[in-house]
Amino acid sequence: WCVDSSSCFATCSLCVCVFLFLFCFFFLMIRRPPRSTLFPYTTLFRSRKSLIAAGDDGGNIFIWDLTGKRVTDRLTGHNGAVMALAPSPNHKWLASSGRDGRVIIWDLDTDGSSRVLASNLGRIDALSVSPDGRRIAAGTVHGTVHVISTKSGRVLWKLKELGGLVKAVAFS
Repeated sequence: WCVDSSSCFATCSLCVCVFLFLFCFFFLMIRRPPRSTLFPYTTLFRSRKSLIAAGDDGGNIFIWDLTGKRVTDRLTGHNGAVMALAPSPNHKWLASSGRDGRVIIWDLDTDGSSRVLASNLGRIDALSVSPDGRRIAAGTVHGTVHVISTKSGRVLWKLKELGGLVKAVAFS
């Protein structure tokens, strides 16, 4: 490669420049762009009142009444971002999951009270409520789907056959 010291220095300098350019380019491409801290994860559901629920990075869930176009409730309970929301079939409660590995059930019909259904499951990015409202499927970033009883909070099934991140779950 190098005929004399000046050509060797130029070749090495070029290699270093190319390496730095590629490193910076890939670092900027792979790095996540900054997100707004307000309402990055949302879901729409319809009920008797036409409500929208949205979760934020701070662990808050905001409930809007679409007819009045105003926030009617702010639910707090997650330590970290709310990752998924799923309404019950009768729209009386809302299930939420977060980066904290917990599934929380929120009472929407009365006082907005909550109960932790499951915890320590790992980050949960996907939630679904069964058509009868008796089970919740929770998909984790570790490739596991937990099927949880809404009555007891007990994990009924743990499906591990998935290879990677679970981004969606659904009951038929």
